[in-house]
Amino acid sequence: MKRLDLPGVTAVIGSGRSGLDAALALLSMGALVVLSDRGPMEALNQERIADVIAHGGQFTLATHPEQAVPAGTKLVVLSPGVPLTAPPVERARSLGIPVWSEIELGARLSEAPIAAITGTNGKTTSTLLLHEMFVRSGITSRVCGNISADHVKRTLVAAACEATADSVLTAEISSFQLESTLAFAPHVGAITNVTPDHLDRYTNMEQYAAAKAKIFASQSADQWAVLNADNFYCRQIGERPIKSRRVWVSSLRKPELTGGKAWCEDDRLFVSLRSGEKPLQICQVSDLPMSLSGRHNIENVLTASSMALALGANAEGIFQAVSTFKGVAHRMETVAVVNEVTYINNSMCTNTEAAVSSLAALRTPAIVIAGGAGKGLDYAPMAAALTQTARFTLLMGANAEEMQQVLHHNGYTHTKLVSNLESAVAQASKLACPGECVILCPAAASFDMFRDFEDRGTTFRRLVSALVGKPS
Repeated sequence: MKRLDLPGVTAVIGSGRSGLDAALALLSMGALVVLSDRGPMEALNQERIADVIAHGGQFTLATHPEQAVPAGTKLVVLSPGVPLTAPPVERARSLGIPVWSEIELGARLSEAPIAAITGTNGKTTSTLLLHEMFVRSGITSRVCGNISADHVKRTLVAAACEATADSVLTAEISSFQLESTLAFAPHVGAITNVTPDHLDRYTNMEQYAAAKAKIFASQSADQWAVLNADNFYCRQIGERPIKSRRVWVSSLRKPELTGGKAWCEDDRLFVSLRSGEKPLQICQVSDLPMSLSGRHNIENVLTASSMALALGANAEGIFQAVSTFKGVAHRMETVAVVNEVTYINNSMCTNTEAAVSSLAALRTPAIVIAGGAGKGLDYAPMAAALTQTARFTLLMGANAEEMQQVLHHNGYTHTKLVSNLESAVAQASKLACPGECVILCPAAASFDMFRDFEDRGTTFRRLVSALVGKPS
């Protein structure tokens, strides 16, 4: 870990995992740290807050900006859940105090190169797949960042404190984390796609895309930017001035754009990092396991393969990682087969585009469970996807009525409102016929009824497990 010279007070705002790890890393370097949160105290990790205090830090339940950013503050480190419009952030900026996200701090501490993936959908799959490509190629990789896989919850700061120069930090990065970056420059950065999401935080799609584009903003000419050529906003970002070397990804055709290319042709996946370079065949579409079915997963494989090659992975390791990939918890995860009905946990699907892609990847008729906390999204594109795939859709949560109205208006009317997930699973089990599937495909956030999407997915698993052994 590199050491930073940090005179004065460093204010860490937000005491979630990112804030706690940042505070402890700063304290290990001798920094003066004030950690704050707006509470309530019973909702916070009091054991880890006590650890911060034991290492010499201060903690405050901040009700006023002056408490979160006290006199003498020279740097603010921001947790991703804290918006830039929060009063403590506005105070810091009015005083000319630099504001760093946790990933900015992590990147400055890291001795290892960073492979960072952002985008609306496909981040977790691409990140875990890239990690496997590194491991199979004999490269030490630490998965970190905004990753939410059940077995991996490590912040970029925590990984940077552990990593050595001969390893790689394989990081999933959110737009929230990118907002407060100044010099964050991954050796290889990628944007999987940019589609409508988080419009409760961003004024419009352009502002959301601009946050994603910051992943390339500080890169140099010897670094890499991997972009989806088939996505409107990715093309806009990639066609603007970027210092790093571009690699364009397409699941439809060989991109006719300047730079490296990764594409699917005649059911074979190819990567050529530089113009004029002989392409490397990664695999055939038939080599992709069920966990990587669908056109969106071809894009994920091409993105991860390009990044892996840029950081020294080999063809054999990449193929082994792809062909044996087990998938991601809460993402098209087969939970059980009960009475010849397959139950699929897709709780990670929190926006419309993810729902459309997931439904398109299904190979059997479905009973769909959707709905949750709205994010200002348009549900109209789901109507056609449901018409193609779903015999019936059960809608729950805060946006259920709104979703039902939009779907009906756009021609899909096989819906019913249900009170909760338990009711949805019970009714779906009665509606589904042998050979069909029941899929939790919310297209919405989980915070109206659950702690997070993992809690929602875990609840779905439990409810499905309870069906086992029940008479049909």
